[in-house]
Amino acid sequence: MKRLLVALCTVSLLGSLSNSFTQHPLPVKIPATVKRSLALSSFSALNTKYFADYEIESQRTLLGTSLNERYIMTTYREGGYSIYDLEEDAFSEFSYKSQNPYGEKAEEEGLVYVGPTYYLSRQADGTYIDKDSKIYTESE
Repeated sequence: MKRLLVALCTVSLLGSLSNSFTQHPLPVKIPATVKRSLALSSFSALNTKYFADYEIESQRTLLGTSLNERYIMTTYREGGYSIYDLEEDAFSEFSYKSQNPYGEKAEEEGLVYVGPTYYLSRQADGTYIDKDSKIYTESE
């Protein structure tokens, strides 16, 4: 009888503990490298889905506004490009026909993507130049 009572109490206690864990999950901090790896896997799957008939010509990372490598810009041999946001895990923009928005600057270092129609190139002196050659400072 004593064993049965102990077993019932143990089962009851374990049941209430598992219930509290599912209602209030512990916060889990996922390392940035794992997040990036998951985002790259997701990008690869989406790229295959939406650009199945396109051959990748080139890929490069673009900096975000905090100057971290946040985006992947892909150009395709058949024409078109895509810009994928690794943090949001989604395409920011893409075109099946247009060429990449950075044009001839696409191979330069320090390309910053601010959002659709905002394509900047970071200069050695800390200024930024847009595709129309307008110069911006960090404070703008």
